[in-house]
Amino acid sequence: MFFFTKLCTVLIFTNCVSGDYPKAQNVSWLSINFKTLLMWDPEPTNYSYTVEYSVIGQNRKKNQHCIRTMETECDLSNSLVDLKAIYSADVLSKPLLGVNSDLIEFPHTRSERFTPYNDTLIGRPEFKIEVSKDKRKITLYVEDPLTALFNKQNQQRTIRDVFADELQYKVTFGKATSTGKKTKISASSEIELDRRDVDPGVSYCFNVQAYIPSRSTDNQLGELSQRQCSPGDDKSVFEGEQPGICSIDEQTACHNTPVQVGRSNTQPVIGQNRKKNQHCIRTMETECDLSNSLVDLKAIYSADVLSEPLRGVNSDLIEFPHTRSERFTPYEDTLIGRPEFKIGVSKDKRKITLYVEDPLTALFNKQNQQRTIRDVFSDELQYKVTFGKATSTGKVS
Repeated sequence: MFFFTKLCTVLIFTNCVSGDYPKAQNVSWLSINFKTLLMWDPEPTNYSYTVEYSVIGQNRKKNQHCIRTMETECDLSNSLVDLKAIYSADVLSKPLLGVNSDLIEFPHTRSERFTPYNDTLIGRPEFKIEVSKDKRKITLYVEDPLTALFNKQNQQRTIRDVFADELQYKVTFGKATSTGKKTKISASSEIELDRRDVDPGVSYCFNVQAYIPSRSTDNQLGELSQRQCSPGDDKSVFEGEQPGICSIDEQTACHNTPVQVGRSNTQPVIGQNRKKNQHCIRTMETECDLSNSLVDLKAIYSADVLSEPLRGVNSDLIEFPHTRSERFTPYEDTLIGRPEFKIGVSKDKRKITLYVEDPLTALFNKQNQQRTIRDVFSDELQYKVTFGKATSTGKVS
């Protein structure tokens, strides 16, 4: 230690630190559509972090934006250029910028291995529904999600550009008035369902997700899309623990745990007579779609789940066992799903405009057109934008 002390005495303009630094913890990859972040804990106090990464077996490299940083994440999207290579990364704990240390090797924590092509999560796709004039065919037009990657012409690449023929889509669908489900796999972004799949004139609801069969089983499916429903001739949109209410974009279901009896569900506005949903009487399901039943979106509702005998079985009970849900107001309690948006940059590159597509709800107007959250919330709807430079982890909103 004498030599170290002497060095600090001579170089009086340089800060010196001796000792260890805390190792990074919970080092993990977060990657969606090839936007790939390396993340870790804890936030540093009197030290910093440096990230080194490499293809397995090759020399390690540094990302210039993740050297002696005070952040706890590093954007490596543009660094992992070989999408099919296997990478690992180290997070090194180092002194702050301008501070020297007598350590030869700094504490570091290594990540798990990561292959962008196999491991990035594919985000939810957007799609449009078209019903043929004779109402015998429904076509879904899926928009391939954009990635964080750009080609040589600086055009943003889609997942179709990356995966080519390996990309397929899985469609999960069922009649709007039923909880039954079917699935269909399509290699095309234009998915047709004919009389073998759907009944003419009936309203169906759809979810779409990317499907890449070449991946490992637990990583083949992408994020599930927002649910959308086709119009139908009937103008209908849909179909002992405490029941729970789940509502996303006004698609509202009451969930309960299963028992080997039939179940009926009733739902009143607080203080009014109770009603039944015709699809949830003596049912063997453990959920009830009440989206079309809760017509006053600003009213306060509660629901009872009654345990009753199976259909065709009589009982001498006057009152059946039942469990009541918590109170629920669709207008205030439904979760608003994630919006989609497009980016426009002015010719002089001084202005960036975001064109946000208002998410669709599970509600239809009198013209049988699907309503958006803007139609429901009107001027009360606002959007919060969080953004930052692509080469930085700093954010503003």
